Amino acid sequence: RAGVYAHFGSPAEAAQNAQHATSLAPKAAWALLARAAVLDELGKDAEALADYDEACRLSPKSVSARLQRCFALVNHGKDRQGLDEAEDILKNLDPTSLQGIIARAYARIRSRDIETVKAAVQDCTQAHQAAPDHEDPLRERSDAWHALAYLYEDQRKPADGAPANTLEEQAYSHATDDIKEAKERNERSPIVRVFEGSLFLSMGRGKERKKDTAAAEQYYKRAKEAFEEAKRRNPNYLFALLSLAQAESLLGDNPGAFRTCEEARGKYPNRFDAYETIANMEFGLAEKAFDANQALAAADERRRHLEKARGQFEEARKRAADSNAVRIGRRIRYVKLWEDLFEATVLYFQKDYSSSRRRLRQADQALEEFPQQKTWRDSLDRPLKRVGQ
Repeated sequence: RAGVYAHFGSPAEAAQNAQHATSLAPKAAWALLARAAVLDELGKDAEALADYDEACRLSPKSVSARLQRCFALVNHGKDRQGLDEAEDILKNLDPTSLQGIIARAYARIRSRDIETVKAAVQDCTQAHQAAPDHEDPLRERSDAWHALAYLYEDQRKPADGAPANTLEEQAYSHATDDIKEAKERNERSPIVRVFEGSLFLSMGRGKERKKDTAAAEQYYKRAKEAFEEAKRRNPNYLFALLSLAQAESLLGDNPGAFRTCEEARGKYPNRFDAYETIANMEFGLAEKAFDANQALAAADERRRHLEKARGQFEEARKRAADSNAVRIGRRIRYVKLWEDLFEATVLYFQKDYSSSRRRLRQADQALEEFPQQKTWRDSLDRPLKRVGQ
């Protein structure tokens, strides 16, 4: 019952039921694991991990408890600890554990290291060979290939003796093949459909970065279809709803995207995710096709989107906890930096040079955290210096 309340965004009821369960059986690992899962769902990282630790202390040979702690560690950004946990399970508890192998792959996928992610592919292959009719190894291997494609694209230089873009295309091809097979194993799985849609979104963004807008649009349409199917399978699947909104936004259907987010927010009023997705869309509208030479023409519209983005991020942070709250706080600071740089640009074109300089100095405070925006700052600072001279 606590898990259901947490899943549907009712944190007070979830916490109350989880606490009641642990009060009835304070030394039972299963009760602590149930409470940890609720705390995890609510984003209370430190409390959740403490419960996972205590459950594992009480039942040190429980593969299930150790696996749950492994996934929690990875989900909370402790990839190395999660990987150590998975390897210890396989070495000392159950060397043939299918979920243990998949857990190790899950941790390796998030390493952002090409060789480590390749090892995740091998893990998933091993798991697939052990359970060829099961969808999980194929789904995770698709995710590993997806991560490799992203890393190859990010690398932008030759690797393994082949151009990075060739390796990227090969990785995406393998990812597509695996998710297709996973779908054949379990056509009714909304999770597989969300993985498929996320893959198509990435492929579309890759095409868009290469200026192939026609191909990007086709991938976005396929992503939208996958998320819609996931939603049909489970109308309350939050990630399917929020991912669908992203696809709709990328296809230019912003009214539809906001309606989908409102639907998600209506079902999960206490979850930060819906607010964060709306904030990201508002910010995307603010920065889309930004051209300093058109700063005056679009100033009011962009200003409204930035204000809405910051407001929605603030709402998300109120509902988030621990690492999620920290991450969203960083996004708020980034939006504020963008506002400062944008306003400095508008003031420059309005020939209010002293106010532009003041706003630029405000932006300087955040550039250490976001050095990627120094180019924009410098492009404005140079003409302001010339004006001063």
